[in-house]
Amino acid sequence: MVEFRVLGPLEIRAASGQLLVPKRRKTRTLLAVLLLRANTAVSADELLETLWEEDRPPSARANLQSYVSELRKLLGGGIALAADGYLLTVDEDGYDAARFRALAGSGQRALAAGRSAEAAHHLAGALALWRGDLVDGLPLPQWLWPERAALEEARLSAYEDLARARLALGQHDDLVAGLIEFTGRNPLREKAWALLMLALHRCGRTAEAVDSYQSAREVLKEELGVAPNRELRELHGRILREDPGLLRPPGPVSPALAAVPRPHQLPAGVGDFVGRSGYLRVLDDLFRTEGGGSVSCALTGTGGVGKTALAVHWANSAAARFPDGQLYVDLRGFTPSARPMHPIEALSRFLRSLGVPPEQIPLTTDEAASLYRSLLSGKRVLVLLDNAFDGDQVRPLIPPVPSCTLITSRDRLDCLAALDGVRRIGVDVMSGEEAGELLRRITGAECERLARFCDHLPLALRLAATQIAGDPRLDTAAYLKRLDDADPLDLLDGGIGRRRAIRSAFDLSYRRLPYETRRLFRALSVMPGADFTAETAAAVLDAPLDAVAASLDVLSRAHLVTGDADGRFGLHDLLRAYALERFGEEDDASARRRAHHRLTRWYLRHARAASELVCPQMIFLPADLSPPPSFGDEVAALRWLESERHNLLSLADRLAGPAKWLLVDALRGYWYLRRHSSDWLRHVESALAAAESAADPTAQAAMRGSLAEVCLLLERHTEALGHNTAALELSQTAGWTEHEAATLGRLGTFHLARGEPSLASEYCLRAIEVHRRAGVHRGVISNLGNLGLANIHLGNLRHAAEQLGEALRWERERRSTMGEAIALGNLGLVAHHMGEPDLAATRLDRALELFGILKNEYGTADTLSSLAAVHHDVDAHGPAHDLAVRARDLARAIGDTRTEASATSTLGTTVRAGAPRRAARLHEQALSLALTGHFRYETAQAHIELAVSLRSLGDDAAAARHAEHALAVTRRNGFRRLEGYALLAAARPDQAGSVFAEVGDALGLTRSRRSCMADVKRSCASS
Repeated sequence: MVEFRVLGPLEIRAASGQLLVPKRRKTRTLLAVLLLRANTAVSADELLETLWEEDRPPSARANLQSYVSELRKLLGGGIALAADGYLLTVDEDGYDAARFRALAGSGQRALAAGRSAEAAHHLAGALALWRGDLVDGLPLPQWLWPERAALEEARLSAYEDLARARLALGQHDDLVAGLIEFTGRNPLREKAWALLMLALHRCGRTAEAVDSYQSAREVLKEELGVAPNRELRELHGRILREDPGLLRPPGPVSPALAAVPRPHQLPAGVGDFVGRSGYLRVLDDLFRTEGGGSVSCALTGTGGVGKTALAVHWANSAAARFPDGQLYVDLRGFTPSARPMHPIEALSRFLRSLGVPPEQIPLTTDEAASLYRSLLSGKRVLVLLDNAFDGDQVRPLIPPVPSCTLITSRDRLDCLAALDGVRRIGVDVMSGEEAGELLRRITGAECERLARFCDHLPLALRLAATQIAGDPRLDTAAYLKRLDDADPLDLLDGGIGRRRAIRSAFDLSYRRLPYETRRLFRALSVMPGADFTAETAAAVLDAPLDAVAASLDVLSRAHLVTGDADGRFGLHDLLRAYALERFGEEDDASARRRAHHRLTRWYLRHARAASELVCPQMIFLPADLSPPPSFGDEVAALRWLESERHNLLSLADRLAGPAKWLLVDALRGYWYLRRHSSDWLRHVESALAAAESAADPTAQAAMRGSLAEVCLLLERHTEALGHNTAALELSQTAGWTEHEAATLGRLGTFHLARGEPSLASEYCLRAIEVHRRAGVHRGVISNLGNLGLANIHLGNLRHAAEQLGEALRWERERRSTMGEAIALGNLGLVAHHMGEPDLAATRLDRALELFGILKNEYGTADTLSSLAAVHHDVDAHGPAHDLAVRARDLARAIGDTRTEASATSTLGTTVRAGAPRRAARLHEQALSLALTGHFRYETAQAHIELAVSLRSLGDDAAAARHAEHALAVTRRNGFRRLEGYALLAAARPDQAGSVFAEVGDALGLTRSRRSCMADVKRSCASS
């Protein structure tokens, strides 16, 4: 029979007595893990995590199989495949850990029955199997810590039980030295202190026994902040009274229990606790149960967020609700240099507090939990389980009805919520007001900047405030000066030589993560903005999305990242700083560069693909960004751009060289649609400087063209013209024909905006020619639309209808929602003027719907204004008025002065019949807006409508002046169709009719004929 030994250095002995030792450390670790889970299957994933906690090679699974094969040869078999892992079958008689448990159990049962000699024999045999530390310090994975903790606890308990048995046998003289050494190594074990005190007293060393009690009291106070338990205090009193019963060995232990005492174990709360009123109200409401019901609630959150302070503060305030007592234990789930407490240890503490003599405390978790629930049955006790590691640690400690449980943990405790009905409350950082109040209480002064620096995290706030309050040379202002140059974690931790409170808080959560999750957490530090998606994280890590999503869930459960219902995640600033620090220390420079490169390329690909979808007419810088991602449609692309806006801007800020100008160029379509002019201008100016520094004419051409667009939106016409001219020259120098054509088209747009339709038409035709020569069809489409709009202004309505109709067909073919909306809006104008109001309304209604889908407020405002004019001309005055008001108000809200002028003029027209004076005031406002913005077309419109309103008020002279101004503007700029309306306003209907007939404006022609007939009637009436 092969013999396995883990209670000390790992050993395997063959039946012949030969010592079998695996040569490789990983093989020894693998054997140790399989032995500690002997006769139980261990999954391959668990073994891989054990052997390669970090830097797992691609061949890890193959290497694992090699190590298993090596062990099989060494042991002559015994390792079998089981599900997705391996099973080591051992004979318990040949496994020292199994023999230890059996002997210790026999000894403890004999001791409980009063058979002290038998107990001592078994317990001494059990302890003799230990040859040192478990597997001699071989690294064990986190998931094996409970087994290790249980074995080590059993070893300590066996020693204490052996001492009890030997005391009962009168061997106190032989015990003292060993117990002194034992309590020195394990100073928090009150049972051992009691055994030492009793042994010393029976040896006649009563003064030393009393001194041992003082030592125990001091160490318990210093380490745990608690007094010795009742048993130890009573023993101390009996020693002082020289109770003769202590000198006699005890008889058999009675199973009867005394009345259950009422424990009051809650720690004192934080003296300067502030805020958290919302959480306190929720806890009050939650635990205010009817009919004595039971409630279990967990406060979860990241390290340092104040979970324990909140729990203890509420528990102390609500203690009166639990008349049968309050139990408290720190489960050490995330405590530096300590393993999580095993449930049996916590249960043992609780049972002692509930009056169970130590010798009657069961040895297994299930039995101890059963006794614990029996003792609390029918009682109203609050159990505060602080610093829990996971649900498995907590579940045996949950009391029965009507007692209640309050838990704190960094883990999200999903299993408790799902299986045990535990209510969870996520604890977040403090509000700005709460953070300010905490700083004021400690330092005497509030400081918003310091609160922001601390990320409103209570632990960080207390550390910073305590440093300020504790140093007479330091005030808040001086502390803030250090922020500019200091590492935030160094500053909060107080520098070298101080306890690293912030880092320790984060370390505890970080170190217990699986390897791949730690790797992801570090990589998240390169994220450019405040939040990110699983897709972005997968790109940074270059890992499968499902694996990254699983790791993000682990991080979320550990409260190292936050998540929302939209699938976006975030890191608090201090955690980001910590992740960045870990990234710098644990990953080499090349790994960090690769992560940055992957992130940049991912954002470039997505931003470019999104912009090409929402603005297909635009020409972008040539770049290999394949494969392009798929957004499905423009709405999805815009939604992505909106959600990633701040990340994209932050990334653009930190990029340099080609990556910078490529990203700025890729964002141009989004900026154009959403009119984010300040962002656009700032970033494109920076990118242009980078392109000029690199002497790259292609990049310079793109940035100059982008500047021309944003300057035109900002109505900085001189600058726009200068940038367009430069872009044209640079495109020709670089031989970039596509951009040369795009710049010509942009010059057409420029002149159209300036109210120069003839020049605009020329540039659009040139752009179409160059685009066709270069084979760039999308450029032809957009310029056809602009050419059609120029012809509307020029009065060439039939040509405009043809050009816009062709543009609409192409926009629909390439499924451009934006292009279709613009074309329909312009075709609606044409139909309106050509005397087809129903067709015009249909087209404009559809355009309005499409702009709404895209959430394009500029197109919406312009279309509402056009619709108002159509409704007015079919005598639907109410709807016309409402549409004009909506158009004006929306244009004003978004800062679109051109549309505001047009809509205000239309609004005046809709009220003229019933309120001519109000109409005149509105037209005056429209004229003022148009003149201020140098909008020539809108200026002519306002003059015309104001002239008509003034004439209706009987002020013919003023009306004539405005009509003449309108004629001058329309003739100077070639607004042939508007010239007809100016002639009408000037009371020259015959001349107006000729113009309308020439341009095909049926609506104007009808009006001119009505005006002529009215003149004839007036002439007849006067004669």
